[in-house]
Amino acid sequence: MICPITFLNLEHLIDRDGLKEDMNNVTFIPFSDSSIKEGFFKHAPHWEQAKVDDTYEMPFVSKINELIKGKAKFYKQHAYHSVPPHADIDTLCCINILISEDNAPVNFEDWGDFTYHCALLDVTQRHSIISWQEERHVLKFSIFDRTYNQALEEFKDYISPEQGPIQYKKNIKKTSKNA
Repeated sequence: MICPITFLNLEHLIDRDGLKEDMNNVTFIPFSDSSIKEGFFKHAPHWEQAKVDDTYEMPFVSKINELIKGKAKFYKQHAYHSVPPHADIDTLCCINILISEDNAPVNFEDWGDFTYHCALLDVTQRHSIISWQEERHVLKFSIFDRTYNQALEEFKDYISPEQGPIQYKKNIKKTSKNA
């Protein structure tokens, strides 16, 4: 089984202050899925999303998307709230760029916790985000037309030599409001 996350070095394209500006120009709404009858993904007021309909109106997002060619969306995970285990629907893989600085790791079942700044993720595998003391801001580029393995080959020149494709951290301390 191939590791479901590969750390990428796209720092030559990423301007986090600029991405914060772009993020401030979108409207966040709570994540919801009307096809789900109950539970977290039916309506998640502490996990917000903001669609990026036109990346050309967002110069910093647009610059990155020239390389990735995905569907951009911002996410905001409120402090002290988690995102339960799930696999994304219809998205074959994605590239996530963390905009905030102090972030909860992503947990892939059977693999453990991974802390990253920019990564290619196989979101067809079950993953979750633990509760954390800071709000988490992510720019996600969903890829619908290429598998994780295809994208891994496509972005092989951007694999981070410092973090590598298979390093991960286990036993990260989970945080709650009462901790």
